[in-house]
Amino acid sequence: MADAGDDPEDPLLAAENPEGTEPAKPAKRKGKQKDQRGFVEKYGHLIDPEWWKGKFDETRKRYKLRLQWALDEYSPSKLTDHLVDHLPFNAHKNSRQLQGIFIAVSISLCLWPVLCFLAYRNDVHLLFWLGSDVLKPCLLVPCVVFLPNIAIGYFQCQHCCSRSNDDQLFSINTRKAQWIVLIVWGLVGGVLLASGIWAIDQSTEASSMLIQRCGEDPKTDAVEQQWKALDALYSDCSPKRNKRIQQCPAFRKYAGKTLVDYIEDFEIEFECVGFCKFWAKPLFQEEDEAQLALRCASAIGAHVSGIGTMVGVPNVLMGIGYLGIGIFAFLYNGL
Repeated sequence: MADAGDDPEDPLLAAENPEGTEPAKPAKRKGKQKDQRGFVEKYGHLIDPEWWKGKFDETRKRYKLRLQWALDEYSPSKLTDHLVDHLPFNAHKNSRQLQGIFIAVSISLCLWPVLCFLAYRNDVHLLFWLGSDVLKPCLLVPCVVFLPNIAIGYFQCQHCCSRSNDDQLFSINTRKAQWIVLIVWGLVGGVLLASGIWAIDQSTEASSMLIQRCGEDPKTDAVEQQWKALDALYSDCSPKRNKRIQQCPAFRKYAGKTLVDYIEDFEIEFECVGFCKFWAKPLFQEEDEAQLALRCASAIGAHVSGIGTMVGVPNVLMGIGYLGIGIFAFLYNGL
């Protein structure tokens, strides 16, 4: 049926619609259908669950192969072999050179602990609050770092300097050598690591006692009570403190006492005031010589903590290093 607006006398419409026939329907767009079929053929698989499953399996296999290749190529054993192969002087192929290198390293590692022991063995603050035990890790280092050299000497004696395999450092059973190295180096590393942690823990506890809990334990309370007695004596003898405390007659009964001498030592050494009390007045020095904002307990705590750090941290680092060497040597296949 023609639209209401169409003119029945229009010659063009008459030519398109002869008499007795229905109006011609517009032809379908075959090109558009073709485009739709092409789109479906090209992207229809995206809505297919089986296609996605196959794609996922393919991707998973590809990355699994890559991961396996990376694990094989950069395995701890291969990395260790590569590292040892680049040792200087071909030490991995000559047990005598390796022995010499380990002896030189062991001697160098002993220098710092020995110097720390010599420097702090007579430190009055360390001996008063911790005793000499905290310095024992320093002496432990020379006692254990030469154990690996003994292990290497054991290997050398086992073969009488003869090797059955030119590619191996020792002609002993490889697995046995790996376990011996792991046990020896692990033992040395464990001992050094534990001793370093212990020294740090002891010094940290003493420092915390002095700085944060001063007067709460018997030792700090004894020093605090002695300081209060001296402060009261000084205030009664010289309210303006225009003369030295040693000039007070009442000081004679305190002269020579251990705690009194110790209070005088740390006040002069650290230029601090008081003990547990902040912003106190000095007893054994002039006010212009002292740091009035520095409490003596805090200064001593920082000093003790610093000694523990210098003793313990090197031992911890050496312990970690020896443990690492033991693990790498255990993974090395050329022993």
